[in-house]
Amino acid sequence: MKKLLFIFNPRSGKGQIKSALPDILDIMVKSGFDITVHTTQCQGDCTEVVAARAKEFDRIVVSGGDGTLDE
Repeated sequence: MKKLLFIFNPRSGKGQIKSALPDILDIMVKSGFDITVHTTQCQGDCTEVVAARAKEFDRIVVSGGDGTLDE
C-alpha cells in the first residue's frame, strides 16, 4: 500500500475543508493510500514537516491557502 501524507491548514478558506475532510480522506483511502494527516499549527509548519518526513511517503498532498502552498 502506498503511503500518503496529507497536510492541511484548517483555517484556510474560512475553514471550509472541515466539512469536506471525510470525503477527501475517503477518496484517498479508496485509491489505495495509507494516509497520515497533519494539521498545520503555525506559519512554517508545513515546510518543517515535509523536510523532516518526506522520505517516509510515496506522495504528499497539501491543502491550504496561498501561504500554505507557498511554503
